Amino acid sequence: SGAVGAELTPRERQCLELVACGKTDWEIARLLGLSPCTVHYHIENAKRRFDVITRIQAVVRALRTGQISCADGAPK
Repeated sequence: SGAVGAELTPRERQCLELVACGKTDWEIARLLGLSPCTVHYHIENAKRRFDVITRIQAVVRALRTGQISCADGAPK
């Protein structure tokens, strides 16, 4: 578990990009047309995929592996 090369789903990437840009689960939910619980689910899945404890650790791992960026605060 927690493979360095773990590949995020497109929705996990969108959610983590918005976390990286400082958005809350509620803000992400509004932007993506999801419920906050669904956003939380995607972020938790990304954390498990990367075998990390916090959402910040997941963001750092996703940034380091080139799976997300935070240029303008908008999802790709």
